[in-house]
Amino acid sequence: MSGASVSVTIDSLEAAWATAVALLGRPVSEAPRAHVFITASRSRFAGFVPPVAKGLTMRLRTGEDVIFIVQNDSVRPYFRHEVMHLVALRSWGASRSPAWLVEGLATFADGRCQSSTVMAVSRDLLDARPLLRVQDVTEKFPDLVQTERGAAYVLAGSLVDYLWTARGREGVYRLWQGRDSLSENAILPGAAGELTHAWRAHVARKAGTTRGLPTATFLRAACG
Repeated sequence: MSGASVSVTIDSLEAAWATAVALLGRPVSEAPRAHVFITASRSRFAGFVPPVAKGLTMRLRTGEDVIFIVQNDSVRPYFRHEVMHLVALRSWGASRSPAWLVEGLATFADGRCQSSTVMAVSRDLLDARPLLRVQDVTEKFPDLVQTERGAAYVLAGSLVDYLWTARGREGVYRLWQGRDSLSENAILPGAAGELTHAWRAHVARKAGTTRGLPTATFLRAACG
């Protein structure tokens, strides 16, 4: 990596850190510094990075934090996603919530999906799945990741976006800590339900007329 590339990478990591800290709104220590590895090939760190992952943030038994970023011609660097994992761990603590919230928060912090946005792509996914409910994302997230990894992350990210708007940062923080839960207060006709209806309406409203992605493009590379 050239000197200019290293400088750009450091700036991107610093910007991702500052954005995540401001978003979560709680003090977070920058020390000790995390170790960041950027690789063009997942196989280089096969013992750590799963074959389908585009990045990974983890805490070693020694207490050190490590971030792996995959970056090549087919995969953009997920700086904001992975740095949010680290900042959330240090600022909000280890999550007591399931994977949908952990990954949804990081996807929400990123916001990008190839040439589009997480919200625009989520809008199109929801339009194509009129019976999909909040529970299908929150309760079946691991299964959804196995079958439609890109869609799982995008839908979880848009759900966190909705909850951030509806409940505020503190409401999402309570969910993170396991001090609150999601519940359906009323069932609307069909498979929707009050929470699902509100989420879908929020996504449609925020995405607006922003162009999404062609289905084949998204299926091939997810969010890039």
